[in-house]
Amino acid sequence: MTSGTHTAPAGRGLPLRVLTGLLAAVLALLAAVTVCPGPHDASAARPAAAPIRLPARPDASAPAALRADHPAPAVGRPHAASRSAARPVTHHTARTIRLRPGDTLWSLARRYGTTVAALQHTNHLGTSSLIYAGGRLNVPASARPAAGPGSGHPRRHHAAPAAPGAAAAVAFARRQLGLPYRWGGSGDGAYDCSGLVQAAWRAAGVMLPRTTAAQARAGVRIARSQLRPGDLVFTAGYGHVQLYAGQGRVIEAAHPGTRVRTASLPPASLVDGYRRPAALHRIIQATDHRPTAPAAVPVTARAAAPTAGSVRAAAAGVFGSQYACAAYIIARESAWKTTAANPASGAYGLAQALPGSKMARYGSDWRTNPVTQLRWMRAYVTTRYGGACAAWAFWQTHHWY
Repeated sequence: MTSGTHTAPAGRGLPLRVLTGLLAAVLALLAAVTVCPGPHDASAARPAAAPIRLPARPDASAPAALRADHPAPAVGRPHAASRSAARPVTHHTARTIRLRPGDTLWSLARRYGTTVAALQHTNHLGTSSLIYAGGRLNVPASARPAAGPGSGHPRRHHAAPAAPGAAAAVAFARRQLGLPYRWGGSGDGAYDCSGLVQAAWRAAGVMLPRTTAAQARAGVRIARSQLRPGDLVFTAGYGHVQLYAGQGRVIEAAHPGTRVRTASLPPASLVDGYRRPAALHRIIQATDHRPTAPAAVPVTARAAAPTAGSVRAAAAGVFGSQYACAAYIIARESAWKTTAANPASGAYGLAQALPGSKMARYGSDWRTNPVTQLRWMRAYVTTRYGGACAAWAFWQTHHWY
C-alpha cells in the first residue's frame, strides 16, 4: 500500500545535517570579519598608547626621598606625584646638589641660606634628617648660597682688611716651621695646634685663649671668602686650628710625629668655622701708669755700678718697641735691681733667671752687667712667648713667666 508522502531514507539524513551546520559556521565567520576591523586598520579604531618609560635604577647609596630624579610620591595624591616624577621640577627647586661626606641638613641650610624645614619639605623628608653622601638633594629656589667652593653661586662679601698685627702673627708662625709637635706645647721648642696660634698672635700683641675650643669662641666669625692672613681655620669638629697664611695656605702644628708646617687650606666641606682675632683685647691696654721709655742713650757692653736710670736706658735699647712690656715685668720681678736674688728659689737678676747661671751664655759678667741680663731676658721671652708683650700678658694671669 503506498502513500503520497516520500520519506528520505535514514542513511541519507545525516550528511544533510552536517552540511547545514558547516554552512552556518561559514556564514557566522563571514559576519564577524565584516563587523570587526582587521589588524591593518586597528590604529584608526583607537588612539596610540603613550610609550612606557622605565625609570633608571636609583642610586642605592641615597634614600628614596633624596633621589632627585625620582622623588617620593606624596601620601594621598598618587596621580600628582606620578606627574611630578615624569617631568623635571622647574618651579619648586632652583638646583640639585650632590651630597658630600660630612654634609648635614643643618650645615647645608647654613650654606645655602635656607632652613632645615625647607630642605625637608622640598625633598619630602617629613621630619627625618637622614641623608647620605653620594645622594642628591633639592635646594629651594629661595635659597641664597653662602660663599665657598661647591656652594653654587657664592654670595659676595666686601673685602675686609686683615686683623691688626696679622702680619706679625704670620711672620712669627713662619719662624717656627720645622719645630716638633708636642701636645700642650706653647713654645720653648715645640707646639701643639692651639699653642702655635696663641704664640703667633701673642707676638703681635694680642692674647688669644689657650685651647682650640676657647679660640673658636673668640674673635669675629667670618666667611671663607673673607679669609685674610692671620685668620683662624677650625677643623675636626673644632678640635684642630690652623693659622691662615694667605694664597690658600695655612700654618699648623698638626699632630704627634709631625713638625710645624705649611699645608693647603682644607676644603670648605671639612672646615667647621673661620675666626678673625680682630675684636680680641690687646695685651697692652691704655693706662696712665704705663712706663715711659727714657731718652735713648748709648748702651755699653759693661755698666759698672748701674743706676736705675741707666738700667732703664739699657732696657730701652735692648727691647725697643716692646720696652714698656719688659719694664712691667722687671719692675715686679726685681724692682730694677741688677743683683736682686731670691734666697728661696735661687732666681737672680733683673729678670730673675732661674738659675741665674743661665745668663752666663751671654757674658761672664752676668751677675753685675744689666745689658748681659737684659739680652738673656729678651732671648728668653722671644723663644718662650714670642716677645716681651706676650710674656707680660702671661705674667698678668699667672704672676710669673
